[in-house]
Amino acid sequence: GGCSSSAGGAPKAAWQLTKTYAAFLSHFKLESAGDARHIKDKLELQLGAPVFLDSDDLLDLRKLCKQVLESDVVILLLTKGVLTRPWCLIEVLTALEEGMPIVNVHLSTGAFKYDFAEAEDFMLELPTALDEKNPGASKLVSAFFPDLEDAAWRLSSTIPQLISTAFNP
Repeated sequence: GGCSSSAGGAPKAAWQLTKTYAAFLSHFKLESAGDARHIKDKLELQLGAPVFLDSDDLLDLRKLCKQVLESDVVILLLTKGVLTRPWCLIEVLTALEEGMPIVNVHLSTGAFKYDFAEAEDFMLELPTALDEKNPGASKLVSAFFPDLEDAAWRLSSTIPQLISTAFNP
């Protein structure tokens, strides 16, 4: 009895895909590209299923929404500035709109460590705070989600409530 281990020591479980990807990994490339790639590689090995990294195919950013919808779950890699990135916001808002599961993984050490209180305040003030942190970002988000007040409410009432797993690179 008990759990058997695969090479590498971690239990391996076959993911039962219901869509094209087991997961869509949303991250801020500047703050966590290496960490995101590491998580993607480990998940694919453990799950035996593809994981879409949101920087894998950036030829057409509008396809990202489709790839979110082609994933069983969205993994949001929480870093200091991830919520200032319009495409990350669009990816998460798409998942929320479709009722998709979202898993939070936060960097708990380093220069881009996620600050829960700061992020919660930012989400509440999103309509004005977004352009202060990233000029022009609200225009891009609004192209997909015109009501920024509603987007702020969706994010602030959901993301902080999700259990987040620490990632210590």
